[in-house]
Amino acid sequence: MYMSVDIEFYKSVIARVEADLAALEPQRIALTGTLQNVRELLKAAPPSLDASATTHQDAPRPEDTSTSFSVPRGTFTGMTNKEAVIRCLQLANRPLAVREVARAIEGSGYKHTSHNYWNVIQTTLVRLKEKGKVKKTADGYEIIEDKAEESTDDRPFGLYREEQPIVS
Repeated sequence: MYMSVDIEFYKSVIARVEADLAALEPQRIALTGTLQNVRELLKAAPPSLDASATTHQDAPRPEDTSTSFSVPRGTFTGMTNKEAVIRCLQLANRPLAVREVARAIEGSGYKHTSHNYWNVIQTTLVRLKEKGKVKKTADGYEIIEDKAEESTDDRPFGLYREEQPIVS
């Protein structure tokens, strides 16, 4: 015994499901981008000294722009990325970890287009260290005052298109 099948009904079901899937495509693309950004953050994050002692509540949040010292909004306006890093270290007057530098600069309202600003700061600090403008200590990076003022090159290392500061 065969049951009669309403082919038109099933064609309309297929059409509705295909339309629903097409409507979800922008959301799928956005979620895929978010997933990729989170994976990049995980790759760039320094490994924990003791992963078993860290809970998800202890993990740094990407949206957390707090810093251990106060930097007024607009402090880095008009500066290149390299200049902002040097000025940040000068203002801190103590060694800063890469994340502290990135948070301080971003927290001041400095605009950039990087999806991984921590990595940009890391690269900038390593290159400044290679040029003898900063030194790495057990607590982070600190400025070598007499070397920091020598160069005013607006294009740090020629690799990055400079970020644009907020214009109020």
